[in-house]
Amino acid sequence: MTRKPYRVAVWGPGTMGKAAIREILRLPEVELVSVLGYNTDNNGRDVGEFLGKEPCGVAITTDMDTFLAAKPEVILHTARDFADFRADDEIVHVLEQGFNVISVLPYQYPAARGQDVHDRLHAAGVKGGATLYGTGIDPGFFYERLAPLMTGLSSEIEQIKLKEYTSLINQGPDILPLFGFGTTIEQVEKDPIAATMAGNYLTMGMHYLADHLGLHIDRIERTAHHVLAPEKMSIDSGFSVEPDTVGMLRYDWVGYVDEKPMFQIEVFWYLNEVLRPDNVPCDDYWVIEIEGRPSTRLGLEVVGSLKRAERLVPDNPAPLAYIASIIPAIQAIPAVVRADPGILDTEMPQFHWLPDLRDAK
Repeated sequence: MTRKPYRVAVWGPGTMGKAAIREILRLPEVELVSVLGYNTDNNGRDVGEFLGKEPCGVAITTDMDTFLAAKPEVILHTARDFADFRADDEIVHVLEQGFNVISVLPYQYPAARGQDVHDRLHAAGVKGGATLYGTGIDPGFFYERLAPLMTGLSSEIEQIKLKEYTSLINQGPDILPLFGFGTTIEQVEKDPIAATMAGNYLTMGMHYLADHLGLHIDRIERTAHHVLAPEKMSIDSGFSVEPDTVGMLRYDWVGYVDEKPMFQIEVFWYLNEVLRPDNVPCDDYWVIEIEGRPSTRLGLEVVGSLKRAERLVPDNPAPLAYIASIIPAIQAIPAVVRADPGILDTEMPQFHWLPDLRDAK
């Protein structure tokens, strides 16, 4: 027998939250019941009208109690990330109130931040009988699901590398100067908010994979290799950068195991196609490389439609990396509803590389 649609709430209707809401409104398996915003100007506004669509009968609220009164089965946590984990207290409160939370913020593997952080969030879920699950595309999909799956083709592994190429051509103009686009390399390194934010996510994925492979990361080193714009460049939102200012942020994180560079993640965040590397076939592209016996490489494109050669999803204008982050969260809803209280970790694939098969259970 088909069950009723899952009652879903969205916490934070920003760019990511809007992408989530658009998908929820079109899927028959889920029902939008509540939206929590932070802009008082939107309090009481119909969500459909907020998105420029027909009214849907759900109003945005800026009050947490009103938000929770809708009794959602799952809350999709898409609030703005300030790179300082300030959401911990609110998530603990919501879990203790008995509401399941799926977050696209860096909660994919809280143990990476320390056992005390993991224990606090887990205890909140147990207390309220609720589950916390973090997911997305990077981390959440590549280092936790796809990379370990690929290791099943290698009997020995020297390094696991992920490269992320993301176009910011569809990004809003508020976040880009905050990240340092249009400034100098010296200014970016003086106030590396983009590196701090990205590092919170990406190093979490490294720790997840290391721990689940039975390896211990000695240290993680970060380096920067930013690229200057060769000319004045603008994007659709109207944001522009002058020549010889930062047009691409490029960071490299390397995780060392026994003093060897076992894990590596490189990010290339570029303003538009002029700065897109020649080997990248589309705006949003990821490469996973397993150096081993044998070695493997997988390139993954995310586009609106391959068949129709569409760059964006026609009825969801969010950046594709955002859509590809929110869909794993929506797909996780049934598993989170069924899960035991506490923190739910992503499962490894059934078959994957083990550093020492003699220790396999």
